[in-house]
Order: sequence, then structure tokens, then C-alpha cells
Amino acid sequence: MKYVYMEEVALQSRDIAGFIDFVTTDHQFVWATNQNTLQKFSFDQFTPIYQAAVPTAAGIPVYAFDSIWVASLSTQSIYRVDADSGQVLSVIPTGLADLSGEFSLAADPNGVWVACANGLICQIDPVNNRISHHVQVLAESYNLCYAFNSLWLTNPKQNSVQRIDPFTKQVSHCILVDQQPWFLCASKQAIWTLNQTHGTVSQIDPHSNLCIKTIQLPPLACGDGGDIHASHGKIWIRTTHIPLIEIDEHSGVILRVFQYEQAAGSGAICTCDHLLWITAHDIDKLWIIPIN
Repeated sequence: MKYVYMEEVALQSRDIAGFIDFVTTDHQFVWATNQNTLQKFSFDQFTPIYQAAVPTAAGIPVYAFDSIWVASLSTQSIYRVDADSGQVLSVIPTGLADLSGEFSLAADPNGVWVACANGLICQIDPVNNRISHHVQVLAESYNLCYAFNSLWLTNPKQNSVQRIDPFTKQVSHCILVDQQPWFLCASKQAIWTLNQTHGTVSQIDPHSNLCIKTIQLPPLACGDGGDIHASHGKIWIRTTHIPLIEIDEHSGVILRVFQYEQAAGSGAICTCDHLLWITAHDIDKLWIIPIN
């Protein structure tokens, strides 16, 4: 395990006013929630390309169907934003299961999913921008991702991940992981969860539907907040007290722990091409680092 300083490895260190937080990408551009806006960024331009008005923008957005889909806590709706122009194409009232904003949207080939009420997720049809289906899930389930022809949904209260068949609209498996799994992501081989109680990462095998590995992170990694992301054979972790942790996907070995000279608070991460974008909302910071 190697300790490095974020500012020493960053290609760019930007100051972004407001509360820059959750990010998504189409692998060419990056979109970030920032207070009452969704901002579009590129590597070549330091200021946002545009700002789309989204009241109390929250949750991890998703890029799908040529649009960015992001939640508004104020209206408890999903905003569909044109990826090119920033025009708000539709506002879909869904309700939101989590009003803290610590949740994620997911997209499958037929629509966009969000936890819309306690114990309920819903699918938005991108053709008519209306809710097309509801699926009952465990109460207090908030964070979704789509991979291996399934939806995956964490439940921090029951320390589990639900696997949902998007065709039958049924929960097919409930997989136990470490305590308080919150954020999750998918790599080419597995599903990964960030477990907040002990500061661990769990690996789920989508073939056996079992948790096959739990990785202990450094002590400061436990607690609320953060993000988890998979790319380039690495698992990237963002926690409230550690800006970034890099894990080798295959061995589970922690390769690097990134530090900053002051408390940076929580934020989020995503990959755009060969670059990793990391936000720190408490200090109005956005870092871009190369992926080795």
C-alpha cells in the first residue's frame, strides 16, 4: 500500500464554487450535481460548459438515452436533461425513497430506475417519460446499478444486496455482505459494495450470487458518505476522510491511498476515458488524475 498526495498526481485541481458532489459520464464529458444545478464539464475547459437548473439536485445521476437523468429533492422528481444542450426535456414526478440525497439511479436497456418510495423502485419509460413499472423491494433500499442483465440494490439495514430481474420485475436473490452496504458499482467480473460500518468493500460473484471477498480499508474509511467506482481493472473508493483509495480488482490488494493536506469531506468519483474525476464538496474542489 502506497500513500500519495492528491495534488502531486493530479493533472488538474479545480476550484468549483457551491457544493459539487455526485458525478456521471458518457466517457467524453462529465456531469456533476452542484446545489440547484447539473453542471457539464470537459477536460479542456475549466468552467462548466452549461448549468441546467435542477432544484436541490441530488443522488448519483445516470447517462442513458442521450440524456442525463438526475433527481431533485425539492420536487421529488427525476429531471431528464439533454446531454448536448442542457435543456430540461422532462420533469417526472416519482417520489424519492431517500430524502438525504445519498442514492443512485440506474438505467437498463428499457428505462431508468430510481427508489421512489420506501420498499419500492420504479422504472421510467424513456419514450414517454412516465413511470412504466413498480417493483417491491426491501424497505430502506436506495442505491441501484445495472449489470449482468440485472438490477442490483443495496440495503444498509439488512446488510444485503438484492438482485432484481428487470424482465420479470421480481427480486431473484438477496445476498448478504458486510454491515451497512450503501454505494455499489459493477466491474466486468463482479458487483462491489462500499460498507460503511467497518469501512470495507464486498465483492459479489454474479454467477454464484454470493459474496466471495471482503476487503478491509484503512481505519479512516469507516463512516457515512463516499462513493465506489470500477474501471481499468481497479476499484476506486471515495470516503469522507480519505479522498481516494485504489484497489486492484483481481487481487483485492490496496494499491494506493490518496491524501490531501486538509480535511476534504466527502464527494464522488467517475472515469472519463483514461482519467478519474474526484469531487470534494466541502472544499469546493474537483481533481482530475490519470489512471495508470
